Amino acid sequence: MDPKNLNDYFSDLTIEDLINPEKYLNSNDVISIINCIENAMKVYANVITYTQFRNIYGILQKANTVADIQKARPKIAYIHARLEKKEAKEVTFFIMEIIKKLTSENQIKPFHEFMETMVAFHKQYNTKNN
Repeated sequence: MDPKNLNDYFSDLTIEDLINPEKYLNSNDVISIINCIENAMKVYANVITYTQFRNIYGILQKANTVADIQKARPKIAYIHARLEKKEAKEVTFFIMEIIKKLTSENQIKPFHEFMETMVAFHKQYNTKNN
């Protein structure tokens, strides 16, 4: 399969899988999640600037409760609205979709780990150094 959008990189996983604490206990699931993120960031790292991505991550990193993370969604929506590239909007939309599914405090750690992994691979594969 040739991925057509960001969701395609996670086709073997549901959004719920990405924030499911049980998935982060099984090494095969962890490897699968990390590989999906890495493959996606190889393609999407240059469509959103490092500064824009770090701004999103900074907002979410400060959020330590489900309510705080949900309150961050409008801020990310604002960043989303200001983006010009369709592919960059896919990244922010994907993050907002994950946030919508976050309903339990035990999903916060996996969510933060998911976001940290995205930021790390974004930094690794971003060749524009922006």
